[in-house]
Amino acid sequence: MSKIDDGGSAFPMSFQQNGPSGQLARYVNDGLSALDYFAAKAMQALIMVGQFDRAEARAYDIAAAMIGERNKRMGAE
Repeated sequence: MSKIDDGGSAFPMSFQQNGPSGQLARYVNDGLSALDYFAAKAMQALIMVGQFDRAEARAYDIAAAMIGERNKRMGAE
């Protein structure tokens, strides 16, 4: 099975703080994938215009197309 191009992280976060034992600890959170972020935005648009039929699948199709177009424009494909 091939890996789905999720576009990477939309909101990655990294920070450091003192852990319980006083040692400096680094925490990383990849956040939401770009695919999920774009799908959520597409879902909002579909719902706003009353297109509920298979909106969840269509939202991810739109998001995947957005990532594909972004990759083309950035020379990744």
